[in-house]
Amino acid sequence: MTSVLAPQLKLRIRSKLLEHKFGFILALLLVTFLSFPASSISAQPSSPCTKYPGNPILTPGSQGAWDTGAVGEEFVSYNGTYYNMWYSTTSTQLAIGFASSRDGVHWTKYGSPVLTAGPKRSWDQGGVEAPTVVWNGTLFLMYFVGSNGIVASDIGVAFSKDMIHWREYAQNPVLTRGPAGSYDSFFVTYPDVIYDPPTYKMWYTARAGAGLVNGTYYTIAYATSLDGLHWTKYPGNPVVTPDTSSRYGFYTGAKYPNVLKLGGAYLMLLLFTDGADTISYATSFDGIRWNSTGTPLITNTNNTLDWDNVPFYPSAIVNGTTLLLWYSGRTGTGFSPPPSIGLASCAVVLMPSTTTVTKTITSMSTTTATVTVISQTAIVQTMTTTEEIQTPVSLAYQASTVVLAIILGAIAAVLFAKRRR
Repeated sequence: MTSVLAPQLKLRIRSKLLEHKFGFILALLLVTFLSFPASSISAQPSSPCTKYPGNPILTPGSQGAWDTGAVGEEFVSYNGTYYNMWYSTTSTQLAIGFASSRDGVHWTKYGSPVLTAGPKRSWDQGGVEAPTVVWNGTLFLMYFVGSNGIVASDIGVAFSKDMIHWREYAQNPVLTRGPAGSYDSFFVTYPDVIYDPPTYKMWYTARAGAGLVNGTYYTIAYATSLDGLHWTKYPGNPVVTPDTSSRYGFYTGAKYPNVLKLGGAYLMLLLFTDGADTISYATSFDGIRWNSTGTPLITNTNNTLDWDNVPFYPSAIVNGTTLLLWYSGRTGTGFSPPPSIGLASCAVVLMPSTTTVTKTITSMSTTTATVTVISQTAIVQTMTTTEEIQTPVSLAYQASTVVLAIILGAIAAVLFAKRRR
């Protein structure tokens, strides 16, 4: 009797083990899938961008206006209701202006510059330009470039509670040129800053000399700060150098960085110069080591009379599966007409781990949107940092997904057992 039942008992035990093993494996797979961290997701554009057909979307003012000379070097953020833009402008001197929009296409300018040159003999007496703005939960901080009116440029900061009325930091500049012979001894300029609590992170354009140094004019460097005022340059700078595998066999410059943080990854929009100007991108998981292919998103046009024959200075945000990219442009014959600002859109590719998932681009709307006119009074809005598109997965979420996966695994094991019977 025992000898007859023994094989059947062994078979049932083996069956039960297989059932539980199946449930365990299923639970493990569900844990892996459901608790997949957002920090392992990066994003990059999938193809060249499509320009808005109504470009340019922001142009210089009429004759005699405070911004009649040019507009460009823009920085754009979105707070859930308004797109807000700070930009460089010229008339008699470099200054920084502000505009707001409901749709990112139709803009209303504030009636006067929001930041102007410093007093005589100050570090920024020659003018201010190239703004980038972050919200730290209490104040808006604007980082900008100041010039003494000769050739030197450094980076300073100003504070605001309403995005319009700014007060310069008394100890400006906060980031200055390096010693003679260093990668940034000629100037530090064109900053882009994100606030990634508790750290402020800055990428900026550096230049070692007036001419070519080691075959290049410009590189991109990195610095960090815990208070937004005292900065430490990365000892391994520069972090982005020209790519030698370009169309013409060389790049003379990498500059104008604009960095977005997407989960635990970084996407940098930047300009490569190699006989033609190419707005491209690079990706990184630490903000220091960048993977740059020189893939063009926006390039020179074939007509030197086009307003954006020479595209430069990108500023972007991710809106769902679309990268909205504002950029400066000018003709190839000089500054007539003066530089303006345009908009383009690109599809975004999300990359979880090594798997690539392509999302469909949403076509840009050309319909007219109602724009709220900006008054001269202070505008108080709560800005969410546009770089923080995806938040890391919380511990509570991870724990709940593990529990859910175990429950589902157990249910699957029971169903499998019933099916075996």
